[in-house]
Amino acid sequence: MTDPQEPSPEKDPFSENQSQQDIGQNQGQAFGQMLGGQVINVSGGTVSIQDRQGRPLAQPSAHEEKKIPPLLPYLSNRYDQEFELRQAVQNLLAHTPRRPLFCILHGDECQSQDMFLERFKEALSRWLNLDSQKTKVEGYPLLKWRPSSSNSLDTVPARLRQNLADEVVKRRWADNRLADGAVAMNQQINQFFGQNPGPVVVEMHLRTNDLRDLGLNLLPKVLEFWQAWPDLGPSQTLIICLSIKYRIKPPTTTYQWWSFLNLISRLHCFLKERRRCQLNRKIEQQIDALALSKFREFDRLAGVVLSKLGDVTQSHVEEWARSEATKPFAGEGGRGRLIKDIGKMFDEWEKDTASRSISMDQLADQLESLLQSTVAERRVR
Repeated sequence: MTDPQEPSPEKDPFSENQSQQDIGQNQGQAFGQMLGGQVINVSGGTVSIQDRQGRPLAQPSAHEEKKIPPLLPYLSNRYDQEFELRQAVQNLLAHTPRRPLFCILHGDECQSQDMFLERFKEALSRWLNLDSQKTKVEGYPLLKWRPSSSNSLDTVPARLRQNLADEVVKRRWADNRLADGAVAMNQQINQFFGQNPGPVVVEMHLRTNDLRDLGLNLLPKVLEFWQAWPDLGPSQTLIICLSIKYRIKPPTTTYQWWSFLNLISRLHCFLKERRRCQLNRKIEQQIDALALSKFREFDRLAGVVLSKLGDVTQSHVEEWARSEATKPFAGEGGRGRLIKDIGKMFDEWEKDTASRSISMDQLADQLESLLQSTVAERRVR
């Protein structure tokens, strides 16, 4: 009488890489099978994984270093701006007919506006439930549209149009395939936008020095250009993001008061800093007035001015450490250690600056270092 065979483990039909654990020992060797290949444990402890053709397959290592996503250190705070932007996008999609959304993002030059725009494009895919394999958010940064002097402000529409043609159509004005006339050219560019099944985000950037040299009339010129943009298709989404960076105070220079020349230099720096602060206030007042008017003069646009980007507090960073995005890198046990390290980081920052909040540029660099240290400690264990 033959012994009854033990039932073999049930195979999982959904995984081609799941190992079957019927491993038996035979003179120091272990043999296993996996769906689509074989696992061979040769005497001496060497394990190899092969496919059906006998070719070796890569094996994940328990000590393999996790790669930190570039956006992860920039995800602390910015909740107000993200909420405001999400509300604006929802209102945009509910409006018929569709209008371009003009978004103004502003803050000092150490607040990582560029990374916030990357964060927004990634979030936009989630908000709209886009299939990343089929539909993506298309971004177009405009880099050559600013004139060299305030006397050339009237050329802003033509410069924007040409820059869009270079970036979107990828052809020069001299090319005879381009449409004739400003209106026809805008329509042609808009047709290219409409061919993208997902949203289109146009990025524009300004700094305090640009508005100092070109004047505060630059912003109305930009809005007038987009106010005249052709009608969008019924399912077309066009978002223009204008990032404005305020120049901050440069590092303090040590002067010797008994030197007459140093006194003159100090006075010059004081007056220069005063002009910078006055200009920043004027720019911010212009933006605030536009927000209060709800873009009333530009009724063919949906407009939103996001809250000013500021420094990040310890509470916000601790929330970031507890988030699901950080969990794969900190782990359950490493999360408490990460929060303690964040507290030490803010203590050191306060000693040096007398402030309990950190600019996003400085913060992101330090958070990336903390994450790398946490991942390295987990790998050693």
